[in-house]
Amino acid sequence: MAPKEMYSRAHTDMAGVECMYAVAVFFTVPLCFFPLAQIVETSILKLKPGGFLFHYIGRSALLLALGLLAVCSSRQLTNFVAVASAFSSLPITYIYPALFHYLLVPTSSRWLQTLDLTLIGLGTVCTLSIGTQAVWDLLF
Repeated sequence: MAPKEMYSRAHTDMAGVECMYAVAVFFTVPLCFFPLAQIVETSILKLKPGGFLFHYIGRSALLLALGLLAVCSSRQLTNFVAVASAFSSLPITYIYPALFHYLLVPTSSRWLQTLDLTLIGLGTVCTLSIGTQAVWDLLF
């Protein structure tokens, strides 16, 4: 295959991946947005479930703010995804399972407790180091 053909194939594949990512984000945003809106309304703004007009205005303002954030950070999408992954995926993968096992099974062997603590420590170090690097890349 000539280099030009390889490049066009790679470009087509990348466009397909980006399209699938956009569809995934489009269908995932409501799952994340509505619980966020409810938490903001009930916990932060202390709104009671009766003033529907203010709820809609508040949700619209929150949606516009998130849209503005997305538009302003569209050139740094990779860095934004790295920050989100560092502070969500790494703890879910390494810290929380080991922490839950350590707390819920206190009668496990000394070796398993050491393994749990090692995973918690390693996960914390990785989360902080990768998260710090991702935030640094996002800001500078």
